[in-house]
Parts: sequence; structure tokens; C-alpha cells
Amino acid sequence: MSIESDMNIIKRFIDSGKYYIKCPYNMKPTRIVVHNTANSVSASSEINYMISNNNKVSYHFAVDDKEIIQ
Repeated sequence: MSIESDMNIIKRFIDSGKYYIKCPYNMKPTRIVVHNTANSVSASSEINYMISNNNKVSYHFAVDDKEIIQ
């Protein structure tokens, strides 16, 4: 079985003024973590929420059935 996808990765980075909150540490990635938020909001909504708050929480990609946003 072959699965094809025409999904592109949409790049929407946080403002550099929030780097100290969202990504304060340099890192050398060693693995991939997949987390299911168990809700029905879109990838765009997840990214909008993460970008708009000042919580010390961030992630690299949000994925739904229509798009992937970095």
C-alpha cells in the first residue's frame, strides 16, 4: 500500500522577541516526539495559540488532516 500526500509544510515562526520564552536553550535533537492533544482544533489554531501566549511552551510542528505548520 502506498500513501501519497500533497501536504506542504507551512512556515509560521514565532517573533524573535519571544525566543527567550519559547526557545531559550540550544539543543541537539536526538529523537522525535509525537503528542496528540486529543482535541478537534486545526493545526493552525494550535500554532496561533502557542504563538499568542507567553507560556514557556513550544513545539516544532502542528499537524492535522489538511496541513502541517512549522
